[in-house]
Amino acid sequence: MVRMANLNCLRCGGSGILADGSPCPECSKEEYKVASIFMLEVPQQYMGMSWNADALPVNVSNKYKDEMDSLLRTITMSYSNYSVNHLICYPNGNGKSIWSYTLLNNLYMKGVSVLGIIDLLDCREIMKSYEKEQKEKERKLSNSKLAIIRIPRDIQIWHFDIMQTVLERRVQKGNFTIFLFSGFYSDLERFDRMGSFKHLKGDGTFNSIRVHDFK
Repeated sequence: MVRMANLNCLRCGGSGILADGSPCPECSKEEYKVASIFMLEVPQQYMGMSWNADALPVNVSNKYKDEMDSLLRTITMSYSNYSVNHLICYPNGNGKSIWSYTLLNNLYMKGVSVLGIIDLLDCREIMKSYEKEQKEKERKLSNSKLAIIRIPRDIQIWHFDIMQTVLERRVQKGNFTIFLFSGFYSDLERFDRMGSFKHLKGDGTFNSIRVHDFK
């Protein structure tokens, strides 16, 4: 049986974890247990892992480490009224997935509705299907407070239209979205021949996306 963390804890607010994703020392002293992240369908290789900028390869930029640390803390601490959309651009093997699962776990433990990491092409299939199971996924895609969506490396022009549609549906529900791209923003720009994404780039509020590029 799963028991949630101490709801009166001043350090973690009853989540059982701190803003950086580490276990709360106060709750762990009292041997409280938190709900399992298995509920988020985390792939086996990411089980038990949490974001740690100091553990990243030495060639990873300090700007990336600092900005990802700051973003993790900000969203974890102000999740209830957070509404900024983000695009994080950085090559594979630098912790974007671990960072994402740490954030999802942080919010999940606080009782926030979140959607596990999903591919952009899966979003398209979910939105165009009339099957009952897919309709339930579409409801979650629109209504979850946070959705983290991977953009394919071999992006096509029509992928930008999917991004815009997903963004509009989620913004209407008062939710925010984080897009992950395993490359640099300049790579995306080369494929945006119609200028679709250029119109989405902004401060992250409403139907715009704040770009984090670390080239």
